Amino acid sequence: MLEKLHDRVYRIRDVDQLSLRLIEEWEHFHQVFIDEAIRQWRPRLRTCLRAHGGHFEHRLKLRLMFAHMYTLTITSARLL
Repeated sequence: MLEKLHDRVYRIRDVDQLSLRLIEEWEHFHQVFIDEAIRQWRPRLRTCLRAHGGHFEHRLKLRLMFAHMYTLTITSARLL
């Protein structure tokens, strides 16, 4: 399995192949995860601006942890 992953990641020869690989992988994402990433974008951007572009992950840690737990619960329910 690790060999297969290694081949998929490290055997990209040029930008065109990288583009194709990204499109292939994008098709494997569940919509729920995409929606969650989009939902988190504004709060993350707002926090980054408040930190003047500095480190801000520690400010989001608790909020994102609870949001992630909620998303996993919803995702599990939808996939069943």
